[in-house]
Amino acid sequence: ALGFYSQLIEMNILTKKNTNTIYQNSINILFNHCDLFDECDSFVKSMKLITEGKNIFPENNYYPSIEINIAMRLNKVDDARKKIDDQLKADPTNASLHFNRAVLYYNLGIALSEYQEFSDKEKLDTLDIIYKISIKAYQKSLEFDENNEKAILYMLDAYKAYAKPYYDKERSLDFIALGSKKYLSESSKLLKEANNRLFDAIVYGKAYMNLKGDEISNEDIETIYPIFFQIKNYESLISLLKISIKRDKTNIEHLEVLRNAYIKIKDYENAEKIYQLILELQ
Repeated sequence: ALGFYSQLIEMNILTKKNTNTIYQNSINILFNHCDLFDECDSFVKSMKLITEGKNIFPENNYYPSIEINIAMRLNKVDDARKKIDDQLKADPTNASLHFNRAVLYYNLGIALSEYQEFSDKEKLDTLDIIYKISIKAYQKSLEFDENNEKAILYMLDAYKAYAKPYYDKERSLDFIALGSKKYLSESSKLLKEANNRLFDAIVYGKAYMNLKGDEISNEDIETIYPIFFQIKNYESLISLLKISIKRDKTNIEHLEVLRNAYIKIKDYENAEKIYQLILELQ
């Protein structure tokens, strides 16, 4: 595959769109299967194609993003961060650079969340800082490119990652103490903190729904609905999942969440209709 792609690039006869596709496919092959191409220690072949791609498609976010992923793999996070910061000093209104900075910190947070050398407090404190920076960078990117759908969706994932440690801690509380005042107090404290961290994401989730309307994809629904569910924003949750169920009445997870949302707002008639759909599936 790489051989044929290379020949097509050398022939230089393709449309710009097809050229972009070939560059990205080639880089993905090299990056995802670096062990087959002796790339994992340096990514020299990948970086050559990335440099060419960035020159041909300077506005495309893919190339800087995969460059950041390579820097992460090579443990050169500081280099990638310095490179982006230097570029931003020269071009502070560049939405793509702010986006790439956000992706860098988000990926760093994901990597550190699996790092076992931190104490729980050190990990929480570090992730707090990293995800805050990521979210602010996405917001900055949207200031200069307000309808960037990818930036909105990625930022929603960053908000979820920002809140996740606190939801996880609440779920992992000692269930032996369930019902005690200490348990209830700690549980309430953790849930409040998690919800506060996720709350601002609601605005962006609603904005994205308004932007896409009924054309919102199933993947986008999967990204957004857990936010409305966690914050108990039942009206928005119902609006979103009604689109999903209209397309697929066999999605048992969405049906159950939708039924529960109807019950919470005391719309028992629609809750019963959803319950009948669930019974049919069983």
